[in-house]
Amino acid sequence: MPRRSPSRPSNRHTLSQNFIHDTNVVTQMCDLLAGSPLPILDLGAGSGALTSELVRRGHLVTAVELDPRWASVLHRRFGDSVRVVRADMRRFRFPSEPYNVVSNVPYSITTDLLRTVLRQPAWQVAVLMVQWEVARKRAGASMLTAAWWPWYDITLVRRVPAGAFRPRPRVDSGLLKVERRAAALLPDSDRRDYQRFVEAVFTGRGSGLGGIVRRHVPRPTMLRWAREHDVDLYGLPKDLSVRQWVALYRAAA
Repeated sequence: MPRRSPSRPSNRHTLSQNFIHDTNVVTQMCDLLAGSPLPILDLGAGSGALTSELVRRGHLVTAVELDPRWASVLHRRFGDSVRVVRADMRRFRFPSEPYNVVSNVPYSITTDLLRTVLRQPAWQVAVLMVQWEVARKRAGASMLTAAWWPWYDITLVRRVPAGAFRPRPRVDSGLLKVERRAAALLPDSDRRDYQRFVEAVFTGRGSGLGGIVRRHVPRPTMLRWAREHDVDLYGLPKDLSVRQWVALYRAAA
């Protein structure tokens, strides 16, 4: 049976908060972090549904919550067993030692938070609940995903119905698992140039990939890249896989 959040400071819906109401979803999110002894950062902890399950499993948890009322609830509920930090999760000072991340992300800051988290150097696995359309795009080859793909593997775990949350949002959510690659496909020193290249290709003009890419890669090199990596030059940037992106970047370089 679903469980309800502990005593609420208010019924008012603030800060785009939609709390996970379904214990099966909580369990699955925590299961995705199972097997790792690393501390866990619970971003936007809210009423503590995820925090509680993680503590029950023996994890060391830091709960970050901006709303002062919910931060007080977390302090009272967990005492010294959880470090509670009242802060905007986008401006929180992330740890320098390895850790994992879990978050039921407020819809209004999804893209900002994703960019913030992806820039952090120390976390290993992030389990993120986001708006369904965002989850679907991030699991495909959107510009943001392609820009970070050589360093992270992004998996769409499942679609989560709106009924799993209180207050009930107007749309479904999607559960993402993001893992840092054990061996990056490009060195960190290439990150800025690679990401600029991805943006240039996604925003470039031209008829299909061939028309766009020829602005960055000599035609013979482009044709060789397309042949060797089975690329349809009439396709679009979103059709490329991570390895095709890496090979294209190297061809342009």
